[in-house]
Amino acid sequence: MKMKHTLYVAIVCAVLFTACKKEATTKGDTTAPTNGSTWVFKIAQFNEMGDTTTSQNTTLRAEEATVGGSTWLKLNDLSGQTKLLIQKRSDGWWYSNGSASSLWYKTSASVGDTYAYIYGTCTVKAVSSSLTVPAGTFTDVTHVEGHDTNSLEDEFWFTNSGSVLLRFDTYDAKSGQPEANVYRKESWTLVSYTR
Repeated sequence: MKMKHTLYVAIVCAVLFTACKKEATTKGDTTAPTNGSTWVFKIAQFNEMGDTTTSQNTTLRAEEATVGGSTWLKLNDLSGQTKLLIQKRSDGWWYSNGSASSLWYKTSASVGDTYAYIYGTCTVKAVSSSLTVPAGTFTDVTHVEGHDTNSLEDEFWFTNSGSVLLRFDTYDAKSGQPEANVYRKESWTLVSYTR
């Protein structure tokens, strides 16, 4: 596994989906991100021992943009730098890094479903779990793992109501170890979301 797209993917995932409603218990798209939506994420980075090396908050704001003839939400940091693009489609939420796009969060998913994403294959691990992040405790959460060809790359937790990203973890290979021997390198957790 290469030194990852950590910050990029973290930002992408972090901004991609976030919920504004605590205790979301129904499926639907009632709190989906829109033009002007704002996310605040706590970003923590870790060493191979699991110790936190840095921790900070970052704010992302959605802005509608036409890309390739269709409407996307550009997720920009406060300096105006675009971190990723997201778009609601019939099969779920897609994201783009500017050069490629793929399904990120599949709506109406079942445990065990797989689908391609930019860095490999996503597998749905749970569809009605609970998760506590700084923004609160959320129920009816979908947990997805993203794998490249040989190891775990990313984990995502989305609300089923609104398909908002609650948490995003990215992994990297341990030094001098086989590629499949990974550690959690970075974690984004939702602090707040304003639709």
